[in-house]
Amino acid sequence: MPPLPYRFYLRGAVVRRRLYDLGIPYRVLAEQIGITRPYLTQIINGHMHLTAEMRYRLREAKALEGLSDDDLWERAAISPDVLPMHQSPQAS
Repeated sequence: MPPLPYRFYLRGAVVRRRLYDLGIPYRVLAEQIGITRPYLTQIINGHMHLTAEMRYRLREAKALEGLSDDDLWERAAISPDVLPMHQSPQAS
């Protein structure tokens, strides 16, 4: 069976701590990456998985400079029962 695809989730606690330590409001990071503050809050709280573009934007954000990819996100395998029909893994 082929490996399952992954979704990436932001390690919200790491980002929250970084913003708190630097005194940076969520609004500033949201502006840096071109999204709204409520959308950023959903990402930080783990309610939204990250697209490749959003991972890139977060990686380039000045507020998060110095954090590694391992610091920023975790990978979660997508269970076969939540995959769309056209993406279902096939038995070998």
